[in-house]
Amino acid sequence: MRGSLLPLCLVDDRSIAVVALDDSIAGTRPGNVLRLVLADVPVAHQLRRLDVDPLLYVASLEEELTAREAGLKWVLDEIGPAYQEVFIDQCKRPRDFVVRPVRIACQNVIVALAAFNQDSAFDGLGVIAWKTCEVPHVGTHEANRALTALTLCDAFKSGGTMEVRFDRPARVESRDGARTYSGHPEGRVPAQGPGIVDLCVI
Repeated sequence: MRGSLLPLCLVDDRSIAVVALDDSIAGTRPGNVLRLVLADVPVAHQLRRLDVDPLLYVASLEEELTAREAGLKWVLDEIGPAYQEVFIDQCKRPRDFVVRPVRIACQNVIVALAAFNQDSAFDGLGVIAWKTCEVPHVGTHEANRALTALTLCDAFKSGGTMEVRFDRPARVESRDGARTYSGHPEGRVPAQGPGIVDLCVI
């Protein structure tokens, strides 16, 4: 099976991205980027498609990793703690325009982090941070699917047009003052690389 696959890069500590060189493996096409799990997994979870073009995949990975540090710092070190002290510690519920941090976890590993708010300037959802990763015990792109669903649910709950933008400025209040963010570090719909490592362990 592996003879027609070319290794490309790590996805996590138990899987790698490979490129299909031909269509000898059922369900694959030449040039597809697939996730090869290096452990015993059900056949349905093996060789799931990560991308349709290796050059686009590598470019997306580079974009995502370049913006990763800033996005993680914002959510984990700034937005999260500010939200904790202003709302959770005070037992207050935020209004929709407040930037809210979001975490999605599976088996005590955080696989997605985001921060967003309802922006009245365009009557939609402004996304300040959006980070996901692939981990061994979660299916390919499941973190992306989960965070997408949660974002759309929040946009629906908040009303408005349900437009989602990644380039809108936002202000986060804390006891130490306020921070202003210019929008998502990438300034547009973020690229989704494999993540390489877990975002965080709870």
